[in-house]
Amino acid sequence: MADRGLAAQLPYRSTVQTITSMAKAEGVFCLWNGFMPYYLRSGGHTVFMFMIVEQLRTAYNASVSK
Repeated sequence: MADRGLAAQLPYRSTVQTITSMAKAEGVFCLWNGFMPYYLRSGGHTVFMFMIVEQLRTAYNASVSK
């Protein structure tokens, strides 16, 4: 496969360089863009999952104890 000069087209070279460039250009808080929707979505999923697990555990214990 021939090298097509892809490295010359990429805007960032490494993770550290990406983070520092973004923080300098847009401010440090740009690194947390989207955190609140992610946190709320994950929190809702976690609560729902534990409710379902508790219901399954109750149903299993009721069927085993008979």
